[in-house]
Amino acid sequence: MQRFRIHINPRAHVYRLSGGEQQIVSILRGLIIEPEIMLLDEPFTALDYQFNLVMQDMIMEIWSRTGITMMFVSHDVDQAILLADRLVLLSPSPGRVLEVFENRLPRPRSAHMLGAEEHIALKRRILELFQGNAR
Repeated sequence: MQRFRIHINPRAHVYRLSGGEQQIVSILRGLIIEPEIMLLDEPFTALDYQFNLVMQDMIMEIWSRTGITMMFVSHDVDQAILLADRLVLLSPSPGRVLEVFENRLPRPRSAHMLGAEEHIALKRRILELFQGNAR
């Protein structure tokens, strides 16, 4: 497995770590076993915007170095488009697959791509379907 440089005080107790540091530790714990698939359910919701961006970059780097399949649950459309190659839109309860979207934005991706025409077009299609189903 590749090594990542993360700066967290090794003597710090978990309860003294920030939310972002706790999230990093949680993800690293999952990586120790070298999984083929990682499931991440809203992993960045409790983080502030700046740390959210840092974590997204970290996840993209981990993915590019390891090739681990990562499955995210997210309510943030921009985040989903930035991170995913395939987006699955679910209906409200009970959750059923409404549509699967292929994300053709080139990799590597970064937050500056959020204004790209491809991003806007994909987001528009997702939001139209989502809003049509919410009614």
